[in-house]
Amino acid sequence: MRQVLLGLVQRKKSFLAQPEWRDLPWASNPDTKSQFDRLLDIYLDMPELPAYRYTIEAMSNPRQILDGALATVRDGERIALALDAWFDYFRTTLPGSLYHAELSTIDSFVDGSELGRLFPVAFHFPAFIVGQNLVYYWAALVHVRSHLCSMHAILSRLLSMLDSIGRINLPCSCAASKDPLECLRHVTADLLPAISRKDDWPFEAAKNICQSVEYFFKHGVRSLGLLSVMPALLIVKNFWGKEAPGNWDLEIAWLRDTLIRIRTSGAGIAKALG
Repeated sequence: MRQVLLGLVQRKKSFLAQPEWRDLPWASNPDTKSQFDRLLDIYLDMPELPAYRYTIEAMSNPRQILDGALATVRDGERIALALDAWFDYFRTTLPGSLYHAELSTIDSFVDGSELGRLFPVAFHFPAFIVGQNLVYYWAALVHVRSHLCSMHAILSRLLSMLDSIGRINLPCSCAASKDPLECLRHVTADLLPAISRKDDWPFEAAKNICQSVEYFFKHGVRSLGLLSVMPALLIVKNFWGKEAPGNWDLEIAWLRDTLIRIRTSGAGIAKALG
């Protein structure tokens, strides 16, 4: 897990993405690969998404922006569909609900008497491994869906620029590509992939992660539960602090307070793990 998350930070694929590591250990019996390992396989395809986005943001040529943006949107959609398939199967492996909601009982300094708790509801899971799988599933959604939303914003700005300079002056490439989505003259917002328009997706998944933390405070195994959920919270913190539009100061303050509590609670086991 540490290597997988390091790849996200460095924005490059880990050596674990190679078939020798990803597939060979389970070659004789693929069914023995756990659902969490299968989720990590999807994580191995995620690190390069933000790297592509930063490259495209530095471009000035409309043709390069359109081609690059569409290519990385397709990559993001492929990973998003893989996450959907993972979740659909995971849900079939468990009887009953994956979690239920209760009123939160953990205070934070950002909670106030007027507004109440920032996250008044806490999710509780039938087993620790269920909560861990779901938290990392939601964290992957935050990463991938925020990428898709960002790319949709880039494409929307490109369309506005093309409209401002006049589409009639642009070359038509429909005959060559047979797809108006790839034509500077004829590409429109209605043609953009629908999956990248759902701007609320990252926020919903990020909120789910925050509402799961209380469970790990109560059901962590010698603080390992708290430490295992930290990377997911850091992904949310990066999203709210760097990627998400709008003001998320309260949410970021809540995350900082929670991360300090986790580090304090898990200090002993963290030291033992190095």
